[in-house]
Amino acid sequence: MKNVIRTLLVICIIQSCSKKNIDNDLLGNWSSTKSANIVDLEFFKDSLIQNSWERTTKFSWTSNGSKIYYTQLTNLNPELETDFILEYKLNAQKDTLFVKTETDSSFTNQFLKIKNGLQYLKKNINLDFDLPKKENGLISSGNKKFDFNFYVGFKNGKLVAKTDRYINLDGIQSEIYDLIFSIKEQEKEQIKYLLFADKRVPEKEIDSIKNLLKETTIKKIFRVYTNEQVDYEKTDWKDELNWFGEYE
Repeated sequence: MKNVIRTLLVICIIQSCSKKNIDNDLLGNWSSTKSANIVDLEFFKDSLIQNSWERTTKFSWTSNGSKIYYTQLTNLNPELETDFILEYKLNAQKDTLFVKTETDSSFTNQFLKIKNGLQYLKKNINLDFDLPKKENGLISSGNKKFDFNFYVGFKNGKLVAKTDRYINLDGIQSEIYDLIFSIKEQEKEQIKYLLFADKRVPEKEIDSIKNLLKETTIKKIFRVYTNEQVDYEKTDWKDELNWFGEYE
């Protein structure tokens, strides 16, 4: 009799789970790539968390392989809808999610699956770079308040040098002034460039970039490196990363 009851309980649990269809390929962290405002989605088996406009909203959800059905559970407004439907598709690698409403004509919204904090940074600056390794002598970059980030990497196979706001060196001095005027006079000596440069870029090219940077108000350059001890890929997707490298 106990075995029969146990079997019936298992069957009930399986039937209960089967009623809630979940596409396991959706589980994980996703971040928008084509929106002026960053939208982050976290798919769990029992919930969907959306972060946008500095607001977190929780939903329940199911899917059928082509549509996501989700119901708002928090931040409810009695005058607005709470049940929504999105059509979706994934690329062959299952790392890019395309979504649209049923009234949209095409999949214009795109999300990238994020696995770690370094990937999240690259997505947000829309640039890919592979940091060089240096096993010994690395130090912490220190207080991020005094850092001016500069990136040298690749986009669609083309070498790009950019800041957080600009795709080239144009306007960099005005950005620097914004940083300088935001801190106290006695802190200005701590300002430095934080240089993220792809390991494939020739050193001659890096030296040329560093010479251009030193022609601006900021003279100190801290180049970021990686190794087994400070592997930035061994992080959670939204971790505040601590950078390591050396002054050059």
